[in-house]
Amino acid sequence: MARFPRLFAPLLGLALTASALPASASSPQAWNAYGQQVLKACVAASGLRNPRPVGERLDLPGRADDLVSALLLEGTAPQPHMAGRRVQELCVYDRTSRKARVADAERLHKPARQP
Repeated sequence: MARFPRLFAPLLGLALTASALPASASSPQAWNAYGQQVLKACVAASGLRNPRPVGERLDLPGRADDLVSALLLEGTAPQPHMAGRRVQELCVYDRTSRKARVADAERLHKPARQP
């Protein structure tokens, strides 16, 4: 019986975290917690050195309780051939899967090619 409290605490923490998602509760604390979750996942996925967000997170609602968030990150490229150049990456975070994906965002600043 002594092991039950040790196992129960992490499960309770997980349940409380899941219940604090923005779709379940729209309190400022829930949105702040979600924002930290997005930032942490995006920083980990980026691979940049010293990444920091540029601007604010954009939340794009989908069907039902789906929510996808986009965050622009800026940091130092880790590749030797980039010679420490500052670059930007666009991170897209899927709340349902809790996965972040990143792509080079440098092309977002260039005019579109004419066909």
